[in-house]
Amino acid sequence: MPFARTRGFSAWHHPTRSVATIVAMASACVVGTVRADEAPAYQTVVVDEREAHQARDDRAASASVITADRTPRAGEDLPQLLSELPGVDIVRYGGPGAFSTISLRGSTPNQVQVYIDDVPLNVATGGGVDLGFLPLAQIDRIEVYRGSSPIQFGASGIGGVLSLRTQVPVGSTAAVQSSVGSFGTRSIGGRASHDAGRVRLLAGGQTYSWLGNFPYINDSGTAFMPGNNHRDFRKNNDLSQVDANVKLEVPWATRTLSASALLNQREQGTPGNGLYQVKHARFRTQRLQAQLALESRGDMGIGSRLHANVYAVATDQALSDPYHEIFPGGAQTDDRFRTYGAALRTHWLLGSTRLRTIGEVTRQDYLPYDATARDPAGAPGGRTSLALGAEADLWARWLRLSVLPSFRMEMARDTVSQRQRFTDKPEALEPAFHLLPVARLAFVQEATQALKLHGNVGRYVRLPATTELYGNTGFVLPNPALRPESGWNADLGMRLEMQRENYAAAVDAAAFANFADNLIQYVQAAGLSRAENISRARTMGLEVAVKSRIARVVHVSGQFTRLDGRNLSEAREHNGRLLPLRWPWRFFFRPELRDLPVSSKLRAGVYSDVNFATGAYADKNNANAIATRWLLGAGASLRHEDLGLKVTASAFNLANVRMMDQILFPLPGRTIFLSLSWDMNFSTQPPNS
Repeated sequence: MPFARTRGFSAWHHPTRSVATIVAMASACVVGTVRADEAPAYQTVVVDEREAHQARDDRAASASVITADRTPRAGEDLPQLLSELPGVDIVRYGGPGAFSTISLRGSTPNQVQVYIDDVPLNVATGGGVDLGFLPLAQIDRIEVYRGSSPIQFGASGIGGVLSLRTQVPVGSTAAVQSSVGSFGTRSIGGRASHDAGRVRLLAGGQTYSWLGNFPYINDSGTAFMPGNNHRDFRKNNDLSQVDANVKLEVPWATRTLSASALLNQREQGTPGNGLYQVKHARFRTQRLQAQLALESRGDMGIGSRLHANVYAVATDQALSDPYHEIFPGGAQTDDRFRTYGAALRTHWLLGSTRLRTIGEVTRQDYLPYDATARDPAGAPGGRTSLALGAEADLWARWLRLSVLPSFRMEMARDTVSQRQRFTDKPEALEPAFHLLPVARLAFVQEATQALKLHGNVGRYVRLPATTELYGNTGFVLPNPALRPESGWNADLGMRLEMQRENYAAAVDAAAFANFADNLIQYVQAAGLSRAENISRARTMGLEVAVKSRIARVVHVSGQFTRLDGRNLSEAREHNGRLLPLRWPWRFFFRPELRDLPVSSKLRAGVYSDVNFATGAYADKNNANAIATRWLLGAGASLRHEDLGLKVTASAFNLANVRMMDQILFPLPGRTIFLSLSWDMNFSTQPPNS
């Protein structure tokens, strides 16, 4: 019986039977809103349209922002939204909810740091963060920092940072949404927010499921013999997920104390690749994040801010392979990841100079379990890390120029063990200590009120993951001599924005170059893998993003990315080749009409979009080209203002293009979603965002 063993957090067996389901259903009501970063947390403020869509954590960085005031599409998810941004590449291993990773400006997924409400999601074992597991329904604001890592985040990333912000309680509001779609997609959920003056509370939940039995073309492993192609259907590709979130805020004077918890739980099939589908293996993931935070303004002087938080993250991943479809000996694993941390961030105003500081300590524990091994407890490991950093914002008024030098020191101590290959017994290794200096120099030139120039140059470092350093169950050999990856990032960009009563437009453009050394790659040897520092990489490119609005009805957005990422490995067969799974040419364009008056109470909206990508390869030798994509989408919505009801229909991949990001892992074709939502504000004075 899959997942029969229970142990602590692993005691939940199925999303529809868990405590999480009860919490989600009990809190199915809801609505969160965006609030201004520079205002006291408990006040309702009117935010300038330009400021609301600018990155809050680093004004010198090349960044993209997605806010809650966009037009939501039925059936959209986080990987899809991110794939429409400049400099971002998303790799999916299937349809909605499947394992998905992010690459920024040609980086590897391991080189991108991912945070939710300033809590790090990257684990010391490596592998990148699975974006498919992060529910968009809980997210209120998304900020993507390409190349640069803002000082407020404890760990730096060679590729950059993805920062997700969850909803906050503002006013007394409620909302419920339900949707259906292709391939058995079902979801229902909601959020509720209440402001009682001294206490504010938000709670929400969502259930999501899909069958995933979409058709695809199976070439039987003979891609160059079209006669062997046949139509097949994805099997064992279903998933069921429950998400719940709660946030409590207690404001007093210029301070806010908040407590929050996020729960995500999923059970899904493990279908394998499109050639040899796995029919019985199952995979379960559960993640619980809890945080207590204090924010104050002005306590350390005029213009000062302080943010302190403590957090804990518990993640369980369990794989059941009872019929030996994935591993020769089968598998019954239940691996646990635990993260504990505390951080203190300060912001000082010293005359015309602003100073930011960060101090963060984190402990990560990895506790594997494999019931099929002779020693089920496996080889545990852990990493304790400390980050200290500071950034100054020096303002030269006569030049309208801000210079921002920053420096941080990242320290880590690994306490690990490894399995002996033939005995399966864990063997403790000597602790390893790492000391990593990270520095950046940036500038912002306010040429005019509408035009700003910015530039960055910095050096960033990534520690090897514990799996890369110390191996795992015998399939990956240890290499404690691995050196950290390091990289130099540089970019030069501009932002031009105009805002009038009936018109607004913004253009962001940046040219960039990244150089990475000591890249860590796995090398095959006698059926086993070993991580080694074997290569270098160089990435250059151009990013352009455009947004415009006419009379709050006509909205146009788009982006263009030219990326040239090259492998500079000493291996002759790879040197000069394009980095795999990165699109050298990408283009996205979306026109839409919002708030079209149908009657005195009805408002309509329509949109269409096109997503074009070409030139990518799935392998380091550039032998397997990924087919060029023209993905077309369209949708429409109808909203009743007094009743708060809205119907939305969305279609993706209208041309039914057969595609895959990773070779042998097909993606679904044409999909259609329909959603019905109810959104009501019970506050006497509705909040502005």
